[in-house]
Amino acid sequence: MIRAMICDLGNVLLHFDHKLIEKRVSTEFPDVLESRESAERFVEIIRSFETGNFDSDEFLRQTSAVFGLDHSEDEERFSRLWSDIFWPNSQLIDVLQQLHGRLVLIALSNTNPLHIGFARRHFPEVFDVFDHAVFSYDVGCVKPDIAIYRHALDRAAVEPEETLYFDDIAEYVDIAAEIGIHAYQYISVPAFTDVLRIYNILTGLDKV
Repeated sequence: MIRAMICDLGNVLLHFDHKLIEKRVSTEFPDVLESRESAERFVEIIRSFETGNFDSDEFLRQTSAVFGLDHSEDEERFSRLWSDIFWPNSQLIDVLQQLHGRLVLIALSNTNPLHIGFARRHFPEVFDVFDHAVFSYDVGCVKPDIAIYRHALDRAAVEPEETLYFDDIAEYVDIAAEIGIHAYQYISVPAFTDVLRIYNILTGLDKV
């Protein structure tokens, strides 16, 4: 019996486009990533940020060093362009709102506090549907590390075989399946609801 659902955020419940960051950086800070060394260093900073090795202030401090930002106005401008990359998957949110209370709903995401802070402020309806959230920066590990899936299962207090999992990245789905979770790659809302029908979860739901 399915008792819980673990659901990715990015490109599942929240569409996003990282290319927006690159485009805005190249427009607003044209000299920033001109060297390969600077670009590689920025990627390292992002990885550390998403695994919780430092907080938002330290992320902006280290980014400022790479980008040559030397005052708070530049840091604030960068923080906005870094975070404003999301828009909600309203149709899927509607489905999960109906599942709230029927299943334990867990958000699981490789992310960082700036992105989550922005998303919570602008799209609170996304987070309201979940009973718990497991974010990489909080638990110190990222998908596809098995440990992050264990964190989600523990938070839901369920066994793998009692759990559905949806993610847009096939590699992350495969790892979840290896530990016994019923894992599926998210493609579309119709495909999502087709999976729910397989597990007889849609009975009594409206407009699905």
